[in-house]
Amino acid sequence: MKTQDCNYKDSFIFVREFEWRNLDTNPKKCPICGEMVKDKDTVLLIGCNNKFFPNVVIHNNCFHKELPEDTFMVIENRYKEFKELDNIF
Repeated sequence: MKTQDCNYKDSFIFVREFEWRNLDTNPKKCPICGEMVKDKDTVLLIGCNNKFFPNVVIHNNCFHKELPEDTFMVIENRYKEFKELDNIF
């Protein structure tokens, strides 16, 4: 399991790599590409200790290793869109 720790705005972000084991009980969709995470995919768990976005699972190849802030910004924007739609419906 590879790990990486980053800072985004005023938050500490951790990134953990692992192999996804989908038991069909809690399917996940990658917030970057929008595709479902399949069983045995190599994924990253991105955890945020602040209010910018919740912990998410993304595909390993969707993460910008050189500019992780870009990935965090996309996740934050998608989360804001979801929260706005959630308040409407």
